[in-house]
Amino acid sequence: MARWPPEGHRAIEEDTMHINRDSVIEFSVLLAVGIAAFLLTFTFDDEIALYRYGANLWPAFLSLGLILCTVIIFVHTLFYGDISIEEGGTNLQTLARVFILPIFYVILLPYVGFYSATIIFLPLYTYIIHMKSFLKVLLRCLAVACVIIVVFTKFLFVPFPVGTIPLFYTINSEIVNLLY
Repeated sequence: MARWPPEGHRAIEEDTMHINRDSVIEFSVLLAVGIAAFLLTFTFDDEIALYRYGANLWPAFLSLGLILCTVIIFVHTLFYGDISIEEGGTNLQTLARVFILPIFYVILLPYVGFYSATIIFLPLYTYIIHMKSFLKVLLRCLAVACVIIVVFTKFLFVPFPVGTIPLFYTINSEIVNLLY
């Protein structure tokens, strides 16, 4: 049976585990939130006429994702230490943009529509977090937007807002028509 961590792993060579009180508190809180959210999904397991999986599928899936990511981050922290921002790596303006842009995205969503807003938001956001290669940004954002749109619209039948501004309404409607 394979041993974890594998031979030659940095944690074994240094014979140290990188654990601190903050990591344990963070892990405990996020794990508790994930478990509580998962347990709460069983309180609304109602049938939906056009969706055979029930109302609790996505909330349960997301809470299990939170639990899984929490465990992965904790194990990573355990063996490699905390991920820290380098000195001078981030400034206050960048942090403000990182938090303000999603707020504008959510505010504009009903007017501009999900499809257009997402295609505009993703490249802006990746540019703000210092991903500078234009081609990489564009290709990754288009790929992510396409996957989100196809999966949620075509397979999960999730209706997204198409917007109320005429130009964006037309663009979003054409995107939906392409899928059907």
